[in-house]
Amino acid sequence: MAVRACLGEEWLLMQSWRGTSPQTVVKQLFAAEPQIPANPPALTAWGSWENMLEQGEMAQAREQLNRDKMALKQWWLQHLLHTHTPLAERMVMFWHNHFTTSINKVNQPNLVLQQHQLIRQHALGNFRTLLHAIARDPAMLIYLDGAMNYKQHPNENFARELLELFTLG
Repeated sequence: MAVRACLGEEWLLMQSWRGTSPQTVVKQLFAAEPQIPANPPALTAWGSWENMLEQGEMAQAREQLNRDKMALKQWWLQHLLHTHTPLAERMVMFWHNHFTTSINKVNQPNLVLQQHQLIRQHALGNFRTLLHAIARDPAMLIYLDGAMNYKQHPNENFARELLELFTLG
């Protein structure tokens, strides 16, 4: 069972548990505070994208965006494989899939990184607290068309997803 909580260097971790009871291993996995990954990639700030677009540099902006997306994906994969808190990182991946967002729709890798840090903070905690935090997350608001939500013309996308996918569904 403990191996299913891991992602990368399972053999080394399994060796450290040699002779430990399953109950103790489970307690250790849940007690481990999620580690904030070191050295996140330097991602382009939104203001830089706006400047490129205003100057008509669409191709350069698209290339930089694609480089940033790939850098974030590669960095996260390396962290998943080498983390010292495997259950927490597996839960970050689980919650990322549950509270789905698409880097291709958000188009701001720095906001996706920020969302993962938010999820990491709450990954093994209270679901209600995580839900309240994710409801205010900029990447989630962009993904669920929060910018299209007006008093005169409410956009029900977020409310529908909250009920259908994130909670009651």
